[in-house]
Amino acid sequence: MSKSLTELFADTRGIQGANGSYTITVPTEIADCYNIEAGDDVLWYDDSEREKPRFLPPSVRDK
Repeated sequence: MSKSLTELFADTRGIQGANGSYTITVPTEIADCYNIEAGDDVLWYDDSEREKPRFLPPSVRDK
């Protein structure tokens, strides 16, 4: 039996919309792993060469 996408991930989050923008909550385990803190800017980008969007956490950009 194959698993659904939500079963393949440790956690899922809903997207909240307000005032023409969206907010995504990052699970604590992922925020801790990438040193993401409240107020940090996380860059998301979509590369046409890849199937999925990617992100650059602040700790990677600051190097």
